[in-house]
Amino acid sequence: MHIYKIEIKNFRNFECFSWKPNPEVNILFGHNGCGKTNLAEALSLVFSTSNFETHFELSDYYLGDDKKQIHIQVWFDDVSSLSTAISEHLQHINENDQFIMDDTQGNGKAIIIYQLESGLDHTMEWSFYQQIQQSFCKIKDRRAIDFIHIDANRQPLKEVGLQTRSAFYKMAQDTIGAEIEKISQELIGIANDKLSTSSVINNYLETLRSLGSIDIIEKYQLLLKNPESTWNSSGYELGTSIGNAKLSFERQSKGIQNLFLLLLMKKRLEGSGIVFIEELEQNLEPKYQRYITDKYRQLKVGQLFITSHSPDIISHFDYESICVVSSRTATQLLSRLGTAELKEIHRMNKHEFISALMSSCVLLVEGDSEYESFPVYSYNFESALSKYDIDLVKIGGKGKIEQYVKAFKHFDKKVYVLLDNDPDATAQINMASANADAVFLSLNSYEDLILSNIHPVAEKLNELVDFSIIKSKLIDIGSYDPELHKNKDVKKMAVKEHIVKDGINVSAVESYTDLCKFGSLLSYVLHDSFASAYFARSIAYFIIESPDQPIFFKRLMEHMSPMGQKLENLDGYTNVYKLNG
Repeated sequence: MHIYKIEIKNFRNFECFSWKPNPEVNILFGHNGCGKTNLAEALSLVFSTSNFETHFELSDYYLGDDKKQIHIQVWFDDVSSLSTAISEHLQHINENDQFIMDDTQGNGKAIIIYQLESGLDHTMEWSFYQQIQQSFCKIKDRRAIDFIHIDANRQPLKEVGLQTRSAFYKMAQDTIGAEIEKISQELIGIANDKLSTSSVINNYLETLRSLGSIDIIEKYQLLLKNPESTWNSSGYELGTSIGNAKLSFERQSKGIQNLFLLLLMKKRLEGSGIVFIEELEQNLEPKYQRYITDKYRQLKVGQLFITSHSPDIISHFDYESICVVSSRTATQLLSRLGTAELKEIHRMNKHEFISALMSSCVLLVEGDSEYESFPVYSYNFESALSKYDIDLVKIGGKGKIEQYVKAFKHFDKKVYVLLDNDPDATAQINMASANADAVFLSLNSYEDLILSNIHPVAEKLNELVDFSIIKSKLIDIGSYDPELHKNKDVKKMAVKEHIVKDGINVSAVESYTDLCKFGSLLSYVLHDSFASAYFARSIAYFIIESPDQPIFFKRLMEHMSPMGQKLENLDGYTNVYKLNG
């Protein structure tokens, strides 16, 4: 049995929500406030077996409007395992989810619909939904579903304690309960013998008789409390040790407590019906997020729901299982991506793609220089990408722009594209302009854009590449003769032409500071010898040591901010803008 369909109306942030989950595994993600927890709690209420939670709060109504009825339906498929009494509420639907009166043709799907609605005075009213009439849904009927909701507010110390309702107690009682009680009785006997023979204790207890005479009391004694077969209240607790050090569980870090609890729950959940776990990554560092994800991928339950904000967790699952939650539905990633898009994103960028879907805007860049440097500028100046809810995605070249733009637009994201002004850029500009919200055309290369910012920190480049290596390359270019080479190096030819035209004596250039006098030569060196992810990030960190923010980055961020100054349009386009330093 599994949940076939969920319909929610007028509940919290859901005005009208409809979704068909995966019959096996569902990984739900989305920005804070999209409704992941509300979905979990809606299901919990439908299958509630509490005698106390019987009324909705005003805040449970969509926009606080209690004139509109709350309506939650959960449709079940593959219902043969339900009891005969519940099966009386069976209905049949066709392939379009339309109700049919009977299944004489054998083409219908048998379903049972659990329903929760708000009544007068906000009362909760449970029923089995049927076309003709609703039948009351009793607590025992709701208990038959075996729905387990593990919310984000987990309490490891409570669940790993020995209280009767704790997860550890329920797992351990049958196996070690009798042995612990036996040991407890032996310890109680030893302790009471020692207590009764202690002169210090007996002398003090004798003084209590002076308080007054009580006929039925001859002597006072101090006794260790008998657990009376309740070993969970006898003072035991789960501890840990490493070497000779013994620690109570409460002394462990929150992350370790949560990790152990998740491992404990996985063992307990095996074979359960429908399980909904919120924020699997809670308090876990990335390596433990990946570790616990691998464990829960192996969990065998009827149907599994997991919510998460962690790309490390989400990207471990198949696209068929991953859904983006909105106030109207949960959209499966696979259903929105074409074959070409899916192949490229899965091969190169699944983790980053999922992360970017949790932002409202995406800035697509071609290569390492922008991808590595922009976050450095962003978090060290006022114009932070996160301030405007923009995520950065590297696409690895102009040829992949269309796939990424369309993929993100499928999920209603605002998409910005940053392109280099290469000779062959026209087709990509036209495509990006037709599909993206805005296109920024860098009139200069990234290396040209940061030239003025390099000057104050030029000598720091020696920490990355010794200038003697650069000088040797430039001298080699100065003597480059294209006639001696079958495959001519166009860049070297252009640089040599510049050296000759401007009469630059390369031999006299002794440092990066000297090189700064020749802008195009410095630009070539940056592009040729420093164009890698590591160098781009390192140079960005050098640049932020000076007080001046790269002017091109400031202009770019101002354009993307809601009230910022906009860049100049490229002639002939309404959403293509010129970006320069």
